[in-house]
Amino acid sequence: MNSNPQPRLYYIDNLRWLMILFVVLMHVNVTYSNFGSWYYIEKTRLDMFQTIYFGMYGSFTQAYFMGLLFFIAGYFVPASYDRKGFGMFIKERLTRLGIPTLLFMLILHPLTIIILNHFLHWNMNIPAEYIKYICSFRFIGSTGPLWFAFALLVFSFLYAMVRIVSPKRIETLKEPVTVRPDQILGIGLIIAIFTFLTRVVYPIGSSILNMQLCFFPQYIVLFILGIMVLRRNVLQTIPYSLGINWFKYTLMFGVPLWFLIMYFGKDHANSFQLLNGHFTWQSAAYSFWESFFCVGVCLGFICWFRDQFNTQGRISKFLSANAFGVYVFHTPILVFVSMLFKDMAMYPFMKYLIVAAITIPLSFVITHFLRKIPGLNYITK
Repeated sequence: MNSNPQPRLYYIDNLRWLMILFVVLMHVNVTYSNFGSWYYIEKTRLDMFQTIYFGMYGSFTQAYFMGLLFFIAGYFVPASYDRKGFGMFIKERLTRLGIPTLLFMLILHPLTIIILNHFLHWNMNIPAEYIKYICSFRFIGSTGPLWFAFALLVFSFLYAMVRIVSPKRIETLKEPVTVRPDQILGIGLIIAIFTFLTRVVYPIGSSILNMQLCFFPQYIVLFILGIMVLRRNVLQTIPYSLGINWFKYTLMFGVPLWFLIMYFGKDHANSFQLLNGHFTWQSAAYSFWESFFCVGVCLGFICWFRDQFNTQGRISKFLSANAFGVYVFHTPILVFVSMLFKDMAMYPFMKYLIVAAITIPLSFVITHFLRKIPGLNYITK
């Protein structure tokens, strides 16, 4: 075991809370865009500006933000296992990931339904529906955003099993390696190929137990990559110029390529269904665009934050401390706020801005006070 723990990487904490903030904003985006699935989607007619904005935010953010969170999670897994060993590692993962998932399935998801039932006048018999919800095991697929925690729990368990059966002792730290452009391209290519092949069977929009498998090749590769780069001290040695240049070129070419794919990828009915999956050139083009955009943006964010945002003040410490709690608790908060505005005649983009401006700080404040409840502080830190 390593008796000399590494200094806290504040830039990783800052990246984590920023990505979780983007998660909340993504769900507000879905609420007012009709792009994606969420508990409440407001049916509105979008003009060209709103269609482009909501579409770009949804596509560009989905391309990397959850993958980056899996990468960050993978980065901390080996050291955690080294300190705890198999038994304590699994116990800690079950507590930190399993309990929040159960909390969402058994309490927060039903609470969200109760809010919708009240405002949308569904006239549900809540006690009877809840009993049916539990007895039918329907709750298993009602993880909401906590699908991430459940998937991470599975990934962590598989990692622990590999450590148990591995015949070779895994060293705490290997010699650093030099990151080359061809390696970066290779990672993007691996993600792209497996993403396209997965979407032949599981297109975008399909799910199994609330798991959208169409995105999982990216998540799996980046989780494994996070484990590998810790062992080789890669994050601390990637040249800043390399990461920033990849970030710049990814945006420079990624934005116009996205517009070209959207323009030429539509079918005869002017829809984007062919991009979502199956064996089409549109799906292949979108899978490759998404994968290379992911790699470039993740690399750029890591280098940028490592060299420019590796400190924390009072606000960033507050955001970092409550970030995972916001991830857990924001669903009923967002749905409640959006319900308050549902009957207001307003330009959808303006409603989106107002609801986001209320929901994000409110989620952090409510989470801050909820985490004072004994037990919640540990499982949501």
